[in-house]
Amino acid sequence: MKSILAILLTLFGSWGAPAQEIQEGMLGPLPAMAANLRNPASHPAEWASLKEFLEKDDSNKHFYREGVYDCKHFSLELFRRAQTNEMACYIVLIRFAEIQEGHSVICFPTMDKGDVFVDFTPIQMRDHQEPMKAIAMIAPRQPRIQVPLQQVPDNFTNDAAFFTSYQAQQPLLHEAAALLASSQKELSDLQEQIETLQQNPHLTQGQKAELGKLSDEYAEKYRRYQAATEVYRSYEKDWKSPFDSNQEYTVINITRY
Repeated sequence: MKSILAILLTLFGSWGAPAQEIQEGMLGPLPAMAANLRNPASHPAEWASLKEFLEKDDSNKHFYREGVYDCKHFSLELFRRAQTNEMACYIVLIRFAEIQEGHSVICFPTMDKGDVFVDFTPIQMRDHQEPMKAIAMIAPRQPRIQVPLQQVPDNFTNDAAFFTSYQAQQPLLHEAAALLASSQKELSDLQEQIETLQQNPHLTQGQKAELGKLSDEYAEKYRRYQAATEVYRSYEKDWKSPFDSNQEYTVINITRY
């Protein structure tokens, strides 16, 4: 339930929070904008409440255009909405070791999971942008590791062990995908052999025996392939990262507003 102070502040607008969304174009100084948007009634939430808020929020809906609507705009809009909902948070500017360009995310101090860093900036794919909601490990001298919100369990630990274990799954998933592709190729080759024999109307006894052997082999390999595919898909849903591993830049500086 919102406090009476928050209700009155919302009605009178005395902390200066604008009702409209963050607009495209050049932004003012982030410290001043954050101060203007901050709600004095905001307070740290529990992770369950924060996750529910993030899942429902659509601050990630915009199209990313550098200098027009970029990571700072995404962060400010999420910050604005969180403040309206009395959720304590900070705008965070990050500098990386490998690139000159910085980045902006939101830090939510929580009652049970510590500081949770949230990034709503879309992923730049080869031919389109993919809307994204992610939490991240942001710590000096450590690589930034991002995990999509839908892959974060309710009981996650929000520590280096969680993020590094997620990262460690990625090469294993790549190997598993390659193994499935190889198995699929074997099935295709077997199917081709079977069809070649089936097209012959005058099979010898030996060829018939070979056809039966190949058919049995195909059925067994197909059964195993289907079972392996189901296992892989469950792991893929929970663990496969959509992020480019080449962009796990090392954090060298964090500034909060």
